[in-house]
Amino acid sequence: APTGSIPCEAPGIRVDEASRLTAVGFVVGTPAYMAPEIRRGEPASFRSDVYSLGVLLYELCTGCLPVAGSPSGLRQGANEVDAAFAAVVERCLHPDPSARYASGNEVRSALAQLTPEARVGTIPEGNPYPGLRSFDTDRAGLYFGRDSEVRDVLERLASEGFVVVAGDSGVGKSSLCRAGLLPRVQRWFGTDRVWQSATVVPGSSPCRSLAVSLGHALGEDVDAMEHLIREDPGDLGRVVRSRLAGTRGLVVFVDQLEELVTLGESAEAAACSTALHWLSATRDCVRVLASARSDFLGRLTSLPALGNQLGPALYFLRPLTKERLREAVEAPARAKGVGFGAEWMVEELVQSAAEAGGGLPLLQFALSELWAAKPAQDAVISEKTYRDIGGARGALARHADHVLASMSMELRQTAKRLLRELVTGHQTRARRSDVELGTQDPTARATLDALVAGRLVVACESPDGTTYELAHDALLRSWATLAHLVASDAEARVVRERLRLAAAEWKRLGQARGTLWTRKQLREADLVDQRELGEDERRFLRASKTQ
Repeated sequence: APTGSIPCEAPGIRVDEASRLTAVGFVVGTPAYMAPEIRRGEPASFRSDVYSLGVLLYELCTGCLPVAGSPSGLRQGANEVDAAFAAVVERCLHPDPSARYASGNEVRSALAQLTPEARVGTIPEGNPYPGLRSFDTDRAGLYFGRDSEVRDVLERLASEGFVVVAGDSGVGKSSLCRAGLLPRVQRWFGTDRVWQSATVVPGSSPCRSLAVSLGHALGEDVDAMEHLIREDPGDLGRVVRSRLAGTRGLVVFVDQLEELVTLGESAEAAACSTALHWLSATRDCVRVLASARSDFLGRLTSLPALGNQLGPALYFLRPLTKERLREAVEAPARAKGVGFGAEWMVEELVQSAAEAGGGLPLLQFALSELWAAKPAQDAVISEKTYRDIGGARGALARHADHVLASMSMELRQTAKRLLRELVTGHQTRARRSDVELGTQDPTARATLDALVAGRLVVACESPDGTTYELAHDALLRSWATLAHLVASDAEARVVRERLRLAAAEWKRLGQARGTLWTRKQLREADLVDQRELGEDERRFLRASKTQ
């Protein structure tokens, strides 16, 4: 089992983008491993490094060097080499830098896809797609598309006490940890210890949640563990080490670490944060793994002890590429002996997810609906079944209506306002901040959180803080409820958009009087429900009326 990695540098030119030390007109390096552009005297780049790596891989496979300046057929010199591996090497050696991989990390990811992680666990009965839920350990055998990320995080976790998987909502952080990482810990960490995991979802009582997880994992009294976490967290590592007795290891997985700052009281969050810090310091037998939304990282850094560790611990999880999305669509069904009846269905599902912010839960929801609609005896998901559920968009529209229907009347009315605010006057998705959405109001805050939890809205990190937008353009195109909301509010929405822009300009210019609205413009503002305005817009209107 892998327990680490061996660094390997190609003997061509290694570039440091922060500093260009080679004087103009001079070329330094081993000629046989130089990229064609380096031979021409052009500056080194990551792509020229990739070429040098390709030469080394070619030589290792064939025993000779490739012909410089032309794409070399690796299999011509070593026909037993796997065709997919040969394609990676040949792309590294392409004479056109733009046709190569952009960096060594891209090469590594491409190679990782050639040796997929062995499936762990059994294939569970029933629907292979989890819908809006995360994949969990029981579904590890059906988790596809993240093999290279699984390796990356496990390599770090094998040597680091604390790793945080961060990313936007809906990118798949929890699934990666629960179904990709935790089931493989034993194989990666070796046989010196028997490793187990304890999962914590902080909630509003994070100290209690941590105590329950540790108590169950270690066979200890939960109340005693909670007392230790609150009163003597510095001794927690020693106690846990003694309970593991030199033969066991423990991975503490904190799912949704941001709940320490969104749900817990400050004293609770501080105590739990300190306890996690001391646990992560017990690196010989304990690891702390966490998932966190990237838009809360700034607030998490303010936590005592653990906040200082956050920066070096981060691993940013990116959205799946189309190729990986295709794997996530087809592979779980294939594991059940079922295929898709037409290529266009798969392509439409992949494209729908690729266009969405936080698209994975919505994709999994559509797939779950599709599987449920398939006749049980069929080994093919037919085009008719796909059309019967309305495709990815139809499944999404039904889910969106269900999210609204599950809210109280007060939250539902607020949700309609927020949804209107997330549509521009041009019928496109708008990005809005907390201030623009008026989430200082507790009802608005609770409603927005419910829309995010229901995967209708995604929260994204931006230079100006957290912003929110509709999860998918398909909500605009295919959700009749939203279309009706937007159509019935068309005139007022145009005024609200002008008002939002005017208020932003007034604020940017230091509340300049010349930017305030005239009486005619204020009469137009009467079309707008004041309750649907953010604080900046309301202050702008008050200033305009009193000038």
